[in-house]
Amino acid sequence: MRLNLNAWLFSLSLLMVFSSCDSYKVYESYTSLPDKGWPADKPVTFKVEIEDTMQACNVHLMVRHMPQYPFQNLYVLLDTKYPDGSLSTDSVQFMLFNAAGESLSDCAGDLCDARFMFRNGVRFPQAGNYEFIMRHAMRIDQYQGVLPFVLDVGLRIETSETAE
Repeated sequence: MRLNLNAWLFSLSLLMVFSSCDSYKVYESYTSLPDKGWPADKPVTFKVEIEDTMQACNVHLMVRHMPQYPFQNLYVLLDTKYPDGSLSTDSVQFMLFNAAGESLSDCAGDLCDARFMFRNGVRFPQAGNYEFIMRHAMRIDQYQGVLPFVLDVGLRIETSETAE
């Protein structure tokens, strides 16, 4: 019985350690894409409630892809819909491979995770519900409108020590 209690306490302490490791996270979510890749006509939407307008935040865009991804870069359009209904659009280029074709992502086997800083130390101007609508802007005519070997896209918002 003593062994089971020790094992239970050890498991509980591990759970507490791992659940408190990401105290900076405000929001994080991935959306899985269809098996064939990311269709050009299928934007991905993340709905985020922002309560604290004084806290500086970092905004990251995340992409899970396979090493066979056929391009060096990824162009993304990100629409931000504010709580008051206003909209802003940003165009961003992310490098997934260097000029030598080596991955700049964190790869293990057939899965690569890429995380890109989109905004550093930004303060959200309004409290309320935001929508972040992400779509790729790659020229993919040869792939029938589907960006191949992209598995998931994500958004992460975390607290920051600096502000823009």
